[in-house]
Amino acid sequence: MGGLIAGGMKEGIESLENEEESIKLYLGYAFNNAVRQDFDPTFGKVLYTVSEREKLKLATFPFGENILLVSMSKQAPHLEIIDNILHILRKSS
Repeated sequence: MGGLIAGGMKEGIESLENEEESIKLYLGYAFNNAVRQDFDPTFGKVLYTVSEREKLKLATFPFGENILLVSMSKQAPHLEIIDNILHILRKSS
């Protein structure tokens, strides 16, 4: 729970957090996802969550037993990116 399975940073882009902070980030998202599932019967399943921070935007997508975590620049058109990701995830499920 809370570990990187695949992926990483885009070539030429350096992560803002160190390895220990990355693990905490993954664990936090895994925990939050598990807690949110408690509300699935009432509200339906989570499609995605997005956090806008001072330096970047982060989006998470439940994907089977895993979570897809996508980081974006502050200027990124996050709604367009999210729509594209949801389309891809629907095709692969």
